[in-house]
Amino acid sequence: MEHVRTRLFVLAMALATAMWCAAIPEALGMAQANAPETTSSGTASQKEPAAPGVAVAPHTGDICVVCNRPIGPEDRAYLVDGQRVAVHAAEDDLFRRDSNRYLSHVRPRGGLLGTEPDARAALSTHWLVFGAYVLVGLVFAGLSGYGAVNRGLRPVPWFFLGLVFNVFAYLVLLTQKKSQAGAVEGPPRGLSKVHVTYAPEPCPRCGTPNHPSASACAGCGARLEPRLTSEVSKTGLAS
Repeated sequence: MEHVRTRLFVLAMALATAMWCAAIPEALGMAQANAPETTSSGTASQKEPAAPGVAVAPHTGDICVVCNRPIGPEDRAYLVDGQRVAVHAAEDDLFRRDSNRYLSHVRPRGGLLGTEPDARAALSTHWLVFGAYVLVGLVFAGLSGYGAVNRGLRPVPWFFLGLVFNVFAYLVLLTQKKSQAGAVEGPPRGLSKVHVTYAPEPCPRCGTPNHPSASACAGCGARLEPRLTSEVSKTGLAS
């Protein structure tokens, strides 16, 4: 039992190390992407957010996409995906920095209406990998639980080990010997499978078919002389 725990601990440490190694480059990439750009003098520079669309002439009375109030001739308007989007000049910077938030209710939903789907709603690689990991875990959880039953081991712990460690837990299970305490017992001593089927013999009194090892007729109860030894009598269970 001690060597099993050692193997599982080593596998857990290896899995945790692999996960950390996969997460570190991504974290470094996100940090570099979020880091502000610096000029040659070493000071951070802030870039003005790009316009979400083509600037067009504002129409007085259009509703601002940020505050839902009418705009004036001095405010601004953009043409985004074929639609006019109005915004107050004072709120233009806020709109540019988070344009997806304010444009979500004016953009058509779905790719069949001429617009691209929101990139944030697309299935990311991380969720795809996580889903594949869970699917593979369920497969090896079932295999581990079934294999534990065949080896006389407790299936519930091995089910969760297979769910978490996948193929590693199943490989460890294959190295385990069958437990005599939990293994399925065979037939009683002296009892074996009958490999020959004998034809029934009719009762001399009533003609009812009976097995050649029968000592009494199943129809009339007359006493018969058995020609074969009953398998039950071999085990000593016959009364």
